[in-house]
Amino acid sequence: MFKSFVLPLLLCAFTAQVFAQIDPNQLVNEEKMKPRGQRYESNVPDTLDLAEQARLALNNQVNNMEPTQAYCVYQVFTFGNPPVQGGLTWNLPVKNARGLPVLRVMCGSEQGLDTEAALMRTLLGQIKEDGLMYVPVENDGAPKDTAYPNASGMLIQAAKNWFERDGNPEWLKVIQTVGKALADIAIKVEDRAYYPPESGYQRGQWLWTMRGEATIPYRPPEEPYMEQQGLEGCVKYEQAAPLRGLVINHLLNQDAHCGEVAHKVKNFCLKPGLWEDTSAFGYQGHEHGVFAGHFHGNLTSLHALLDVANMENDSWLKQMLREAYEHGKRTGAIRLGWFPGMLRPSAMTWKEYGRDPKIFLASETCGVADMLVLAVKMTDSGLGDYWDDVDAIVRNHLTAQQITDFERMKQLGGAENEAILKRFWGGFNQSMEGWINSTAPHLWGCCSSNGAMGLYYAWHGITRFENGVARVNLFLNRASDWMDID
Repeated sequence: MFKSFVLPLLLCAFTAQVFAQIDPNQLVNEEKMKPRGQRYESNVPDTLDLAEQARLALNNQVNNMEPTQAYCVYQVFTFGNPPVQGGLTWNLPVKNARGLPVLRVMCGSEQGLDTEAALMRTLLGQIKEDGLMYVPVENDGAPKDTAYPNASGMLIQAAKNWFERDGNPEWLKVIQTVGKALADIAIKVEDRAYYPPESGYQRGQWLWTMRGEATIPYRPPEEPYMEQQGLEGCVKYEQAAPLRGLVINHLLNQDAHCGEVAHKVKNFCLKPGLWEDTSAFGYQGHEHGVFAGHFHGNLTSLHALLDVANMENDSWLKQMLREAYEHGKRTGAIRLGWFPGMLRPSAMTWKEYGRDPKIFLASETCGVADMLVLAVKMTDSGLGDYWDDVDAIVRNHLTAQQITDFERMKQLGGAENEAILKRFWGGFNQSMEGWINSTAPHLWGCCSSNGAMGLYYAWHGITRFENGVARVNLFLNRASDWMDID
């Protein structure tokens, strides 16, 4: 069941945008999707090889989708005999469309090119006259026939990766179309703008997710007043993907309006109520990046805010985000690359928060990868040298959460189920007391897509080349145009 609430604003009628001129069948070119480069054999030390990890992650992403259900992703895969798949959702396939191009860059695999092409054609085919991408099926996510801002924002990120892969300027039209639409539907209040969390847009209405009732009450399209409202309980996360989409369109298409709306969404994300109240300790949590609640949800918003800080050259915001990263480190164990799944808000008991205290012990791959990606992005933004953190995270936890031992998979899921086990080979688990060593561990669709992005950022950072100078940041295997590191 879901409830609908009419958006109490007069919305301007949308006009058909440039997407109508784009044919997905012409835009998606399998030949241009193939990895480019040279292949050769070499003897290297038998150490951690992120390219091999990427090959297995790619296997999982091209197989953990249902073509008959518009390429919905299975959110949960539970080992047992037989294994059980569940939680088909259309919230996630666009993350696979974002990640597959960079995984191919890492490992050179051409596996599942036809599936990747069909996935993107399906996504593009769901962009309607108003420029938004609409959900085509009943699923465990946004209601059918609604546009989920998170997914539309993620589509822009995917289109950017596809544009960088094949150089086709038509991708810029997709980015512009969806970016303008996201800017139009953002709810503007004074100097702020926001997207109702966990809700889909449909002709001026916002419909609540199909996943279930809110743990902490929220009624779309009201402006959230605290971070933990809703079912998932991560309000800033719901702003992050559309915010990044706005920034990308502003930068690639010089769209000033999207830049203005991005600034307003940033202002919403900086509201004091969305951060921890630390005034009793003599300082303001929102001024120093002190967050609580869903770890992955908070970290994802930090990525988007850093994009805005770089776009606007906002030195104060950059420093605040550096403090937020350090806060994330304090809550975990950086040498192990371990971070908690959720942090209890200081103003609530676990019961009031509506979560099991054990969820603190769940180290979700999404959050682990987020910390790694943020460390790379902050280093690239000149906020410090965080390569030691990246090294610890990728070696000690991120790759350990990827299921790569197929013999162990057969022990857990039954050798007679080898065919389905191969589909999910290379996905990511999340470590939790009683889970990681249990007889029925899980793979997660969200963790598998976000974990893959963590692999890419670490691999890309192993060595960089700029202005005639090669730099080595991590002692991990990598072949590159300018240097092979063994």
